[in-house]
Amino acid sequence: MPLSSSTQGGVFFLVSFPSGWPLAQAAVLFQRNEGTSSITACAGIDGRICVTLIDQGLKEKEWIFQPFQLTTGTRVVIYIGWCGDGAECRVNSYQLLPDIGRCLAGIMIEGKRDVRSPRVLQYPRIQASDGTHERDRFFLETIRDLDRKLCEPETYALLRAAALLRQLLLDGLIHDVNRVYRCKLLFDVYAPSEAVPVPPTLHIRSIDPAQHPNRQYQSLNIDQFLALVVATPLLSVRHIVKTCANAKGGVHLGGAKEDFANVVLQMDQGITVGGQEPSLNLLAEIGNVTLQSIRPLVGAIQARCAQIQRPQFPSFDGKRPAYRIADKSRYWLGTRLN
Repeated sequence: MPLSSSTQGGVFFLVSFPSGWPLAQAAVLFQRNEGTSSITACAGIDGRICVTLIDQGLKEKEWIFQPFQLTTGTRVVIYIGWCGDGAECRVNSYQLLPDIGRCLAGIMIEGKRDVRSPRVLQYPRIQASDGTHERDRFFLETIRDLDRKLCEPETYALLRAAALLRQLLLDGLIHDVNRVYRCKLLFDVYAPSEAVPVPPTLHIRSIDPAQHPNRQYQSLNIDQFLALVVATPLLSVRHIVKTCANAKGGVHLGGAKEDFANVVLQMDQGITVGGQEPSLNLLAEIGNVTLQSIRPLVGAIQARCAQIQRPQFPSFDGKRPAYRIADKSRYWLGTRLN
């Protein structure tokens, strides 16, 4: 929907504040651009949210809402809607009142505890020598490289991770390796049981079960996983991986050749959440789900390597060795007996 003060629109986003709210310094919570129109939601150090809308006529409108407080380390859903010359802001089920004069008292809002923690390596001890064949060793090195790149939040590392995910999921590396081991690989993704409370103009879906413990999830095969829609309109896991790898610099850096890639690039240009592009946030979750799903295959490769017969050295069985032909002497545990 075009951003305009004369039409109705709305956005919502899930945010967490590890240091609590109000913030120690002003920050941009949400920003969306569409042509000459834009909408920006900023957080001030006084606990207020300020929404600025620039319509297609370059007219600027601003709304300031009453302050509120949150418990440290909680997360909330913030909804911002506009219609004509008015706007509203909701935090969870609380509707904030307009506070142009900055005179309203603050309210306390309860948020859900944020369980997210810094990512750690899923395969800290994996190494190429765990494989018996060149194909297996290359696969293990790819997993090791992907695991380490996903632990780095920088844009460059995530884009390089896109190239590895393309090779694993789209170019068939997982299929090539698993053709020997025939492991049943299932991709477990978070499946919310409740519908989105406010229909958004753009919905980005979180799929990593590790970010939603004790919640419902569903198991998909690799084809179902690649076809899973993670962002509207109809952007799937396959679309995110291909765009990040083929257009954003994972493998190639340049213009989009497919329609879906243009949609992904436009989404990244128009929205930033937490200082990161939405496609890269999704890519990190896709990588985490992929690494978790291939544990049976990695285990099968390592088990096969462990079963290889190693050279067996003779052990003492309690019997005297026979005479040596060379000098007719006898040996007992390596000691010459005259």
